Amino acid sequence: MVKLTKAKVEEVKTVRHTAQELKQYFLDNAQPLVKEYIDAALGKGELKSTNMSAREEVWGVLKQLMLNSSDKLDIDINSAQDVLKAVSNGKCTFAEGEKLLEMYKKMSDIENVGALPGTAGAGFTINILGAQKEEPIEVTQPTKVIDHEV
Repeated sequence: MVKLTKAKVEEVKTVRHTAQELKQYFLDNAQPLVKEYIDAALGKGELKSTNMSAREEVWGVLKQLMLNSSDKLDIDINSAQDVLKAVSNGKCTFAEGEKLLEMYKKMSDIENVGALPGTAGAGFTINILGAQKEEPIEVTQPTKVIDHEV
């Protein structure tokens, strides 16, 4: 059994982050390795890490993050037409435009959920990572029975 000292408890608290905080912590601390790789590639320096497998693991994660990342887009979108204009004007790539249209459609679908017949503008709740207390669901009995034959 491991005995946790007060200092160890504080250390554990600082290590437990959200995924975004952990990612940022990783990026902040891995930055010197990126500089070493660039300098080594340009012949301006050498890799100083003594643990090659650890260095390669960090580099693999960094490389994947860089390849999958995109720049922040500062585009005002009020309609699907705005996305098409942004692509036409070179404010975003075709692939980014496709993703923006997909996101815009999902947003429109979500906004329209409350307008569905029978919902009376009730909308819905999204529960992310169990962060919200569960609420009971009220079920009402049907007020009308429709008979039909098959």
